[in-house]
Amino acid sequence: LGLIMALIMNRDFPGVGVVRTLFLLPMVATPVATSLVWIMMFNPTLGVLNYFLRSVGLPPSNWVADPRWVIPSIVMVDVWHSAPFAMLILLAGLRSLPQEPFESAMIDGASRWQIFVGITLPLLRPALVVALMFRTIDALKVFDLIWVMTAGGPGYDSETLYVYAYNNAFKYLNLGYGSAVILLFTLIVAAASVFWIRMRNREWI
Repeated sequence: LGLIMALIMNRDFPGVGVVRTLFLLPMVATPVATSLVWIMMFNPTLGVLNYFLRSVGLPPSNWVADPRWVIPSIVMVDVWHSAPFAMLILLAGLRSLPQEPFESAMIDGASRWQIFVGITLPLLRPALVVALMFRTIDALKVFDLIWVMTAGGPGYDSETLYVYAYNNAFKYLNLGYGSAVILLFTLIVAAASVFWIRMRNREWI
């Protein structure tokens, strides 16, 4: 989604500055404030999302109160909040690409899809890997959004490793076990970072 937004924002059209600002607004809001707003929108009876579902003849949803929908709902909020950050990185990458390969491809009659797959993506690889690395780390360590919206519920259906460690350390006062979980979590984040750094140095297959 961030790549699509970056490709759109890389074009010159009237009002592009205003559109870029609007796209970046979700990133400016704090995760706690974002979560509180989305909780109101997810309200089963008064929320605007169920109002839209009823307007098109679809049944309402319990969203974060439904075990089937709680993870997709949280993912939707996290993507809405974090996609502008990926867009910012990829837009900077697109702006720094040399124009000569694109001009040569257009002269040779390449289509837009061929230019995108054969030139844009390979040249944009460093920025793509950086964006993916940051988003992977952010997705692994997300806490405030889940804690405000569900606190790991319903039941344990949205309890991530981070929330699990917090509950053990500060809710059940099992500080040693919570610290061990956080240490394991740190190793997982480090392994993910090493993976993306290695991917940055590899050729596209």
